[in-house]
Amino acid sequence: MLLVTVRDPQFYWEGYDYTQGVLDPVELVWYDDDWLEQYHTVLDYAASELPDDFRLDPSQQYLLAIRHSLGNDGKPATAGHSLNVVYLSDGSLADVYLPEVEGSGEYPAVWWPVGMAWNDREQLMVQAGEQLRVYDVEW
Repeated sequence: MLLVTVRDPQFYWEGYDYTQGVLDPVELVWYDDDWLEQYHTVLDYAASELPDDFRLDPSQQYLLAIRHSLGNDGKPATAGHSLNVVYLSDGSLADVYLPEVEGSGEYPAVWWPVGMAWNDREQLMVQAGEQLRVYDVEW
């Protein structure tokens, strides 16, 4: 079983030293059938990024995540929203191609503020200013 979580390193990492500077790490944690931890992988998100709303692909090989930029106050910013893939084999991250920007990265500045969420049909909803865009995801 896989759990995507934020855990306090002081309580979960043997030999953790606060000087390592990892705060609120997003981790993939694998458990066996008795809920005993097998291993974990810390995802390499910057301190200014907040990933959330993960979706597992049908082949169970990767996750798709909405990634928000954080402002100086630690709250999600009105700019900097994007998508990324988390490969479960090694925890590596990759940006998702966005047709509107003809590449990967953040949604266009003219769309701000941008809000992203999944609906109950597994479609990605993007609030682009006053316009709502709905996307189907092809796995």
